[in-house]
Amino acid sequence: MNPPPLASSPSAAVIGAGIAGLACARALADAGWRVRVFEKSRGPGGRSATRRSDSGSFDHGAQYFTVRDATFGRTVAAWAADAVVAPWSARVVSLEGSRATPIDAAARERQVGVPGMSALGRALSRGLDLAFECTIVRAARDPAGWRLDAACAPGPAPRGLPERWDWLVCAAPSPQSAALLAEVPSLAADVAARTMVPCWALMVDFQPHPDTGWDAAFVDDPRVAWAAREASRPGRPPGFRWVVHATSAWSRDHLEDDPAHAATRLLEAFRERSGITAPAPAVRAHRWRYARPDDALPTLPERSLLDAAARAGACGDWAGGGRIEDAWLSGRALAARVLDAANAGR
Repeated sequence: MNPPPLASSPSAAVIGAGIAGLACARALADAGWRVRVFEKSRGPGGRSATRRSDSGSFDHGAQYFTVRDATFGRTVAAWAADAVVAPWSARVVSLEGSRATPIDAAARERQVGVPGMSALGRALSRGLDLAFECTIVRAARDPAGWRLDAACAPGPAPRGLPERWDWLVCAAPSPQSAALLAEVPSLAADVAARTMVPCWALMVDFQPHPDTGWDAAFVDDPRVAWAAREASRPGRPPGFRWVVHATSAWSRDHLEDDPAHAATRLLEAFRERSGITAPAPAVRAHRWRYARPDDALPTLPERSLLDAAARAGACGDWAGGGRIEDAWLSGRALAARVLDAANAGR
């Protein structure tokens, strides 16, 4: 099937408003494209998420980010100037048994969104056309372009954008993107090969307790991988709230557990490792089914996957690395490839 020539102002549907999808959509929109981002959740940012509660906020997904790439660094500098991000000067340790070994904070500066990690998604989505609470259940290709079948929350119908899209960008977790790319089998297979692992996240609000001597810890334990004290982050309200991430192996073994049961098990493990005995009046758990890419996967050479003939591509942190910076670079890389392909086909 040969697609028709592109109009003077090409259009793109981007599925997924995580960091990769937003970075890709932003680059395409800045190039003059008509872009709409479809997101099944109620807000942007993906796993750069913040959960609100009566006692304060929890960054229950991505915990922080670092900067290695100069181009990403310029974006982060702009965010810092707008007070979207700030350095997190945490006392980070490696926790082995009862021994807490400090980790050199100067090795690489950790940044967090302000007042929560969800600030990153809001900054990236500013000015973009987004459809929230809109799940794309099927993407079909015909001579007029890509058509999307969606299940969306009640609300006004989108106006002023095409029923067919010249290009399709899948920026969801790799298993979901692969399913949506079923009409491009080779591309779908390549995306499906980028496997991802789960993570249970515990959010616990303790009553006042003594200082542990550290704010965050990489934990050597078969159940718990990471823990962080929320109030140690800039811009957060005071309190005794903690986020605890389970290991990939524990999360996989308990993937279908009831959230309350998972929360109880993880709280027991965290108490054992941290020594915190204070009562916990509020405990909850969130399951990230697709938390990050499998560590065994190498970074894709072009940080994205593209089928120019089908006018379809995919991006995400699953393209390699798993960091926020990797997701941003993947989205930008795919946008550049799409622009190049579109210009070559004119």
